[in-house]
Amino acid sequence: MNYRGAELDMHFSVTSDLNLLEDMLRILRDDGLHALSVYLERGTY
Repeated sequence: MNYRGAELDMHFSVTSDLNLLEDMLRILRDDGLHALSVYLERGTY
């Protein structure tokens, strides 16, 4: 209840915090959808 109404302030850099679509599609092609999902869930991608 202490933080009710609080706002989450998140900032990210497009160049340093996001992965390239090209890399994501390569992983999808080479490792499959399940592996890509696991990488995203674990934060290893």
